[in-house]
Amino acid sequence: MSKVKEITGTEFDAFIQASQADDEIAVVDFFATWCGPCKTLLNALEEEVEALEVTGKVRIAKIDVGNEAQLTTKYRIRALPTVLFFRNGEVVYEMRSGVNFNTVKTALTQLTTDIEDEF
Repeated sequence: MSKVKEITGTEFDAFIQASQADDEIAVVDFFATWCGPCKTLLNALEEEVEALEVTGKVRIAKIDVGNEAQLTTKYRIRALPTVLFFRNGEVVYEMRSGVNFNTVKTALTQLTTDIEDEF
């Protein structure tokens, strides 16, 4: 069973709003089932999702670009994998192509540190 929740376009807004309400960084991994690098990243995220989310500062989901053309267009997803980081409903950081788990973890560390520094 997947630990990273796959969301649809109809669930996307609620996912982002819930992260806002809880003052979390929402991480959305845009992937395709045929994409090798996407599978590698997703496997790493699956292994680490509980550790990343346990802090209460991060919420992670994935979106299959093959099923969500509207979101793919809205966020200009042209390279895979693409990972978008949302804070307060806005994209605050993005990674397109060449994304691996270490780069995602580094970005999360920086973004969550920025949240702590505000208080």
